[in-house]
Amino acid sequence: MSNINIDDTEIKRIASEINRYLGNHPHGGDTIDGITRWWIPRQRIEETSLLVQQALDYLVSESRIERKTSPDGRYLYFGAAPLRDDK
Repeated sequence: MSNINIDDTEIKRIASEINRYLGNHPHGGDTIDGITRWWIPRQRIEETSLLVQQALDYLVSESRIERKTSPDGRYLYFGAAPLRDDK
C-alpha cells in the first residue's frame, strides 16, 4: 500500500462511501479500479440525486419552480411562470 500523506478526513469519507455501497449491495465485489470507477461515483450520484430531489421539492413548495408529470410518469421541472401584474 502506498504511503502518501493524504488527509485522514478524505480517507474516512471514501471509506464511508465504500461501506454505504456495500450496505446497498451486500454481495458486491470489485477491484480497486472498479471501485474507483463505479462504486464511488455511483454512491455520489445516489446521494446527490436524493439531495437534488429534496431541493426540487422545496422549490416547488415555494412556487419558485413548477413540476409537471410527463406521459411516462416521470416529473419534469420548469421555471415558475412569473406572476403577472395586470394593472
